[in-house]
Amino acid sequence: MYADSRALSLISDIGQLTDLQELNVFHVRKERGYKITELKNMRMLSGELRIMGIENVSNKEEARDANLTEKKNIDILGLYHEPSNKPDSREILQALQPHPDLKELIISGYEGCSLPEWFQELTSIQKIIVENCPKLESMAGLPPILEKLSIQKCSKELMEQCSEIGAQWLNIKHVQRIFVGEQQIK
Repeated sequence: MYADSRALSLISDIGQLTDLQELNVFHVRKERGYKITELKNMRMLSGELRIMGIENVSNKEEARDANLTEKKNIDILGLYHEPSNKPDSREILQALQPHPDLKELIISGYEGCSLPEWFQELTSIQKIIVENCPKLESMAGLPPILEKLSIQKCSKELMEQCSEIGAQWLNIKHVQRIFVGEQQIK
């Protein structure tokens, strides 16, 4: 059976479909049946998972209950935030730690000033995209095996510091291909 990903994201209590293998998009809402905890027992998910509405996650405990570390077949994970000025944005992102064999990660709209500690534990990561993160100050903690890094629409200071002469260059120079804005740096 096939269902459109938009249609799947509208199903309340989708977490009851514990054998579901594909869920490209999940929209987090604050109401029951749409919280991020719906993902908790969905261990069979594979391929790509884009989680929209991270700002609707109440706290780090709720984020941890999504159990992303157990989703071993997810290759591409997108974590999308809308502006909310939540003071615990970093704690929530830290609790959304994916399985270490993730291949591609997209962080969009994150309002923390530093990357979560689990970035270094991504042992198979090939590509990281960081976009629309206006408060991000540092790219420290990137995995040493990273092949491609794209930094888009972040703070002007961070974008400038990620050039070859900028203060953040030491944190990213090990990456094979680097894009900052529209420019390929390396």
